[in-house]
Amino acid sequence: MNRYISLFVFCLIVRSGFGMGPGSGSSGGGTGSGGRSNVSEIEEHSQAMRLYGQGVKAMNSKRLAEAEANFAQALSANPRFAEAHNYLGYSLMMQGAPNYVMALDHYNRAIQLKPNLAEAYEYRGILLLKMNRKSAAEKDLATLRTLNPGLAIELERVMKNEKAASGSVAGQGGSIP
Repeated sequence: MNRYISLFVFCLIVRSGFGMGPGSGSSGGGTGSGGRSNVSEIEEHSQAMRLYGQGVKAMNSKRLAEAEANFAQALSANPRFAEAHNYLGYSLMMQGAPNYVMALDHYNRAIQLKPNLAEAYEYRGILLLKMNRKSAAEKDLATLRTLNPGLAIELERVMKNEKAASGSVAGQGGSIP
């Protein structure tokens, strides 16, 4: 299993182009960004992927503060790691309302870096509902329908449950947590 995770992590690194934007790579060997060697970039991204993997394990075990720390460290190694921004946003969101604004910033950054990262739209849509920003959540749902219809169904289900809950709670004079 660990071999498959390592292979998956390696594929993510290669696919992301090592987090280099347009013009930051080199065309003929040597150094690719600011005098750093490609080897040091690979080492940094390998460290970012290792920390990301640890964060995913912690998140799956409901150790959200630990996951948050791992994702933040992964982003220190590679600030352009969209998936780490996404999961950092998720771990922040799951820790409660005081973290919602920071979580939203990380979802926005994930989407900026990787506009087709469907999970970021799903999680941001859920967060926007929690922040009582339904029209913005509906925009994420519309985008998600084109990117990943299965995740769109999940977000739509959450939205319907939210609507049902707000109707029953509002009638009692309460508010949604």
